[in-house]
Amino acid sequence: MNDKIKNILKNILVPIAGAGILFLFWYAASKIKNDPLILPYPKEVFHRFFLLWQEKSIYQSIFSTLGRTFLCFAISLGCAVIFAAIAELWKPFAALTSPIVTLFRSAPTVAVILILYAFLPAKRMSVIVGFLIGFPVLYSALHTAVSSTDKSLLAMAKVYRVSPIRKITHIYLSLALPALFEASRSTLSLTLKVVVAAEILTLVPSSLGGKIQTAYASFEIAYLLAWTLLTVLLAFILEGVVVGLKKLLVRW
Repeated sequence: MNDKIKNILKNILVPIAGAGILFLFWYAASKIKNDPLILPYPKEVFHRFFLLWQEKSIYQSIFSTLGRTFLCFAISLGCAVIFAAIAELWKPFAALTSPIVTLFRSAPTVAVILILYAFLPAKRMSVIVGFLIGFPVLYSALHTAVSSTDKSLLAMAKVYRVSPIRKITHIYLSLALPALFEASRSTLSLTLKVVVAAEILTLVPSSLGGKIQTAYASFEIAYLLAWTLLTVLLAFILEGVVVGLKKLLVRW
């Protein structure tokens, strides 16, 4: 079996088989429960999923939530790059910021949402919560990659008087890029999940979280699961985009 067929099996067929098993469990649970108001059958949820695209507000909801997600990710990535650079230039900085990063990483998401909701508008709050979740992951990945740079390469660059810009682009960036893409793959979808959770708890209008909350309030479980399915699909798409960019930009 050649490598191309192995890659197809690994990257396409195996995930499809895993999704099939998941839907079988879902169907079996729906059959056992036998109550569409509690757990609808997959067929009904998929039917409602396709009906979503007939709603005029669906694209506004998608772009609203994705906009907040990308804003969170951009701010998290920018801060992570700056913090990692400072930590490399001034070694005590990593120890100084370690308690703050640990606090961001370990704080319960729902508790943070409820606390910030008392002080900030709902739309702005969801962005800040997404940042608090995404920044520690990206910063830790970048700091680890940069701090583990081969010292012999840095010594050689110093001997040959390599400019700081070329040192950043050809040594630090080239070594940190694979780790950054791996961290971004999970962080981007995680940020989307957190933003949607914040939208649900704070009733943000014209958003995926707002639609899920509306469906829950009216006890339309199939409708709720359809919006949830859309959110999961968007998360898979975001991860796929990151994987595609990694294959395009990282050659090793």
